[in-house]
Amino acid sequence: MSDYLMRDGAPLTEAEWESIDSTVVAVAKQHLVGRRVLHIFGPLGAGIQSVPNERLAAPSPGAISFEGSEDAAIEVAGRDQTPLLVVHKDFCLNWRTLETSRQMGLPLDTGAAAAAAAVTARAEDRLIFLGDQEAGVEGLLTAKGRRTLALSDWSECGSAFDNLVNAVAVLSGAGYTPPYAAVLSPDLFACLLRVYKDSDTLELTHAKEALTGGVYECPVLGQKQGVVLALGRQHFDLAVGQDLATAYLESRNLNHYLRVMETIALRIKDPGAICALTKGGK
Repeated sequence: MSDYLMRDGAPLTEAEWESIDSTVVAVAKQHLVGRRVLHIFGPLGAGIQSVPNERLAAPSPGAISFEGSEDAAIEVAGRDQTPLLVVHKDFCLNWRTLETSRQMGLPLDTGAAAAAAAVTARAEDRLIFLGDQEAGVEGLLTAKGRRTLALSDWSECGSAFDNLVNAVAVLSGAGYTPPYAAVLSPDLFACLLRVYKDSDTLELTHAKEALTGGVYECPVLGQKQGVVLALGRQHFDLAVGQDLATAYLESRNLNHYLRVMETIALRIKDPGAICALTKGGK
């Protein structure tokens, strides 16, 4: 691992770094939602500060001929540079915690690292789904050109499943093929955890049969927010420069300060593959 993470000179043993790293990766995997529906482009390296984002023109139907006659190629309709933003959270490794582990031969308590990993994972999802207005970056729920569908009253039995199926119909009617996936705010996801009409099956089970890419709960979404996606790297992906890692910052007052960090960029190539569930359909 490159020394820009300041690990080579850090007063931590290889086993202690392994304990921190395994904790960070395990906790991040538990919390990350966006990566479950996005193709990963990379890792490209920490030195990459931006990536090209090519928006593709709507393709014409595939050609059929005897001899393979000339066809209209799928071409780039627009291109820009998308910055890879640094997503991070710092944490403190208390000197007494470290010394207790060393003197008593106990496993290192990595609770602070776990908390930092969870916060970093949520920040990543916030960037993916909501974007960052200050950085001028769009998210899946804020992208220009996305499709929208009015959110129905999910308090009524069966309405949640019906609304999701209608969102799939919007995408499939526009020519987008499966797999489809849904990402929902906690309050909307909870509405799926009930028996569907006269069956003995949860609405969530029915929803997963229609959305084979998965139905996920995402805590960073506000109340009554959701999105249905037609999955595929031709629609959107997540560019990763430096994948999730832990860097050493400094030692202060005997304590050690570290940073869980990554560099990422959401690339939306075809916003038409996004159907946001919104109040009033706007």
